[in-house]
Amino acid sequence: MTAKEEFIKKLHAKIDEWDSEIDRLSVQAALLEMESRAEFYEQIAELKSKRHQMEEKIRKVQQSG
Repeated sequence: MTAKEEFIKKLHAKIDEWDSEIDRLSVQAALLEMESRAEFYEQIAELKSKRHQMEEKIRKVQQSG
């Protein structure tokens, strides 16, 4: 496996980790009262933003020579 492929694999692993965390936080948020939910939804939004940025980084790496 090339260094580029290994790097992309690590980035995908991080995305999978964030997806799991998003799922976990979503379940917890659904069980909490309204005030606490807002905090969880902020964390979820932040993780989704990081995930999107990582996907962009993966696309750039894949497109590079």
